[in-house]
Amino acid sequence: MATTFHLFPLLPWELRIRIWKLISTPRTVMAWAHDYGRPHPPVPSVVQTCRESRHHSGYERLFIEDRPPFYYIWANLTIDTIHIFEHRLPLQFAGKHRIRYLCLELVHQVDPDNEPFRDGWVDVYSNALIDYVAVRSMVVVSFNDVSAWGGHVHLYPWPCPLSRVMLVQDGFEKQISAQELMDSLTPKT
Repeated sequence: MATTFHLFPLLPWELRIRIWKLISTPRTVMAWAHDYGRPHPPVPSVVQTCRESRHHSGYERLFIEDRPPFYYIWANLTIDTIHIFEHRLPLQFAGKHRIRYLCLELVHQVDPDNEPFRDGWVDVYSNALIDYVAVRSMVVVSFNDVSAWGGHVHLYPWPCPLSRVMLVQDGFEKQISAQELMDSLTPKT
């Protein structure tokens, strides 16, 4: 069976462009700031196919930092989920205002009842989320039991509606939307 369609270049331009756009599939892309022996996210094969596919597939280089070393990932910001670790959230990287799907992993044990945590979260991380203006949905992965966020979820400025913020306990043992969590704690009249 042939794996090459030799007549592809002879297809009408509009059809080829449509194929390049449809071939992209959603991925979760880890956004590391430095390459400390961590694996690079794989470059999508459509980017390596030809100039036409690279130009029309929707993938672009997303630079993680605005100073050397210039580390970047290939991402399609309309369909890919960008996975960021909490200490990297305040990074200045190009394109963050166009990210639609965001995953934020909290790498430290957090206690929302702890006032210094709340102040630190709001000052550093929550305020950094304001720059992510295009976010449609977000996942927050925490080592804590997600119910610990209950009474404090409404205190933070989230980049999308609470119904689209999913709080997940590490290992995906427990997950709930921030809105459901808040509603479950609201007294019913």
